[in-house]
Amino acid sequence: MENFTNDILDTKQLPRFEEVTFSKLDVSYWKIIWIELLFVFVIISAAAVIGVTNDEKLAENARIIYGLIPALFLILLGLLRLGFVKKGLCFPATRCALHLRHHCNKDNHYSLQ
Repeated sequence: MENFTNDILDTKQLPRFEEVTFSKLDVSYWKIIWIELLFVFVIISAAAVIGVTNDEKLAENARIIYGLIPALFLILLGLLRLGFVKKGLCFPATRCALHLRHHCNKDNHYSLQ
């Protein structure tokens, strides 16, 4: 580590965020978000039911607990929907390959390195 040096980075050669055009996410991705959210809330609901049936203090507040779970679900669903609408891809999704490093030239052609 004694011979380590950082290369100088010319920030003028970096792509400008303002110049990048984003494409919308595929609508099918919204289904994946739904499935993940339902999976998490099934686990949370099961934990709540087990907790309410086994603990007397939680059983006293069962209405509050069972009322908060759907409210929290709807709030998270709304926030996830807002996030989904605002997200985008900065390269064509059809040319995307996972776990590969892409380099793009001016014609949107990718070369793998």
